[in-house]
Amino acid sequence: MANQNLQIRFTDEKYATRQDVARALGTNLIDPIWAQILAYREKSSQKINLVDLTKTPYNICFCQLIQNKIGDVNSRNYNFKQIYQNISKDSLDYQRILNSLLSSCLKSIAKANNKIIDDVSIQNILLGENIDPQFAYLQRYLQAFDYLTGGSIEINENLLADFYSLITGNPELSEFYRTSDIAQKSNVLIGREYVGAPVALIESQMESLMSFIGRRDLPLFVRVAIVNYVFNYVKPFARYNYEMSVLLCKSVIVNEVGEYGIYLPIENLVSEQQLLVGTLAKEVQRTHDLTYILDVYLDILVKGIDEASNVFVNHSLKQLEQDFVEQQEEVRKESIYYEPKPVEQPKPVYKPVVEKEQPKVHAENFTKVSEQSLSEKELQKLTEELLETDPTLKKGQAHFYIRHREKNHFYTIEQYRKAEGCVYETARTSMDHLVLRGYYRREKVNNKKFVYTPIFKE
Repeated sequence: MANQNLQIRFTDEKYATRQDVARALGTNLIDPIWAQILAYREKSSQKINLVDLTKTPYNICFCQLIQNKIGDVNSRNYNFKQIYQNISKDSLDYQRILNSLLSSCLKSIAKANNKIIDDVSIQNILLGENIDPQFAYLQRYLQAFDYLTGGSIEINENLLADFYSLITGNPELSEFYRTSDIAQKSNVLIGREYVGAPVALIESQMESLMSFIGRRDLPLFVRVAIVNYVFNYVKPFARYNYEMSVLLCKSVIVNEVGEYGIYLPIENLVSEQQLLVGTLAKEVQRTHDLTYILDVYLDILVKGIDEASNVFVNHSLKQLEQDFVEQQEEVRKESIYYEPKPVEQPKPVYKPVVEKEQPKVHAENFTKVSEQSLSEKELQKLTEELLETDPTLKKGQAHFYIRHREKNHFYTIEQYRKAEGCVYETARTSMDHLVLRGYYRREKVNNKKFVYTPIFKE
């Protein structure tokens, strides 16, 4: 019974290495116990049609721990898919959220390469305006995402060649796979730890990996984890193996789940817990048991997809907070703009005088009136009428528009911020909303900033 508990403890509760078990038990004399643990694992193990550099097949143990983690990552993926599909593709929020997700992907790739990148550089890359040579590869990496949009992808060496041409910035490749071996720390053949496949074995290893990608009898994220591990074990290219492994993994995902798979944080597999991943990769080489690396990869994916989903949630919370702040500003402005009616005095009796009826101002005439010729009282009346005719506008938006609608004039976000006494983000989203409602047209000046000019309705 005690041994049965140890088998469960070191397999279903934690997929422990032999060294983990020895440390936990405080002794290296664990041969009988370790043999029983391996026998217990064998009942749930499955060989897969992939072999390592010594032609030994890999296996995976689908113990309860791994099954639970597969269920967790599938659940997170489903949740991310639902959130992604529920946001309107026509909303201004949509592109901001996608840019935030892409920003995280780029930061992870930079981290994998031991580089730190600031938000300004990230934004320049997203705008296609990177000027920093050290981040040129990130600009090219992002361009490779174009291959992942718009339908099914045929995953083969031609796709890898296209990716490699892009990421290296070389449209005419003079070489494809590595042509020289990576220096090894050890020349011992027995128990040797490889840092990359010998050149002579790269092609056969990659052919085997491409064949494995077509399998559908293993869960998607299990296959993704295996593809990432094997790719970085072989290291088929002279440079950019991390980037290439992620692009290949994303191709597998997009082929199966669709375009939203582009934004899943697969980059985390090469950037997070690198020391632990490196240690467990060596364990896989020694034991041919992919479960060790699969265990940590599934944890990384669960955490990463949670964080990606939170981008949507946090944006919604931020929007709610912003709306609340705007409502408070509007209440404050009401007290400023509201002009109390004078107390009506008893009217003396005069002979009635017939006055001409004043023309009513309609919403379609708002852009035809010069605010410079109107009093503040008249402008406030127009503001109230605009709010009545377009209930999607907030008071600050209507207040600004009525006072900034001169023909051939251009207004800025900073003008809105100062005029309405709000923060920059509120000003930007307000101006963009006025653009969506057809009150302004947004134009870019000198590729640096946006200006807004009124649209005149005929």
